[in-house]
Amino acid sequence: MFLPAAFLIWVAAIFTFSSESYHTQTIVPFLRKHWTAGQLSVVLPDVRFTYNGHRYSARQDPYSFIEFLFRKGAHLFMYAGAGALILLLLGSAAASLWKRVPLTLALTAAIASADEWNQTRAIGRTSTVYDVWLDTTGAMIGVIAILIYCRSSPSRRGRNGSQELEKGLKK
Repeated sequence: MFLPAAFLIWVAAIFTFSSESYHTQTIVPFLRKHWTAGQLSVVLPDVRFTYNGHRYSARQDPYSFIEFLFRKGAHLFMYAGAGALILLLLGSAAASLWKRVPLTLALTAAIASADEWNQTRAIGRTSTVYDVWLDTTGAMIGVIAILIYCRSSPSRRGRNGSQELEKGLKK
């Protein structure tokens, strides 16, 4: 009963965050309050890249650069959690692990797509297929973390039902 509830809460959090306006979520005011652009430009590497048609430069616009990394890191974290929870939920299924992993990624991509669509309704937010790919990458990180945990942690297998988890993952 814990896993379904945890999954629903996690997905609800994802959709809650994507429903918020850009103004509600931006960390730029916090950054400006604590550091000048000059201070940040000195400590940040000279990195430049383009994402979804927008150019980011650590030295020229450190606030946007840091916020971009923070936001994309949040995508990876939230979808790593979602991917891990989906894999764990599918752990009791009869299908082999190698069938559950692609199913986990497909389900995560579907959630990410719905999330991106939801985000189009939030003020100042944009939706992009690049974020769906990023979210799916985050799910893969979560899947890998669960697999590593189950394969390399014999001392924890007997606690909290993780032995059953391992059995489910080995199928």
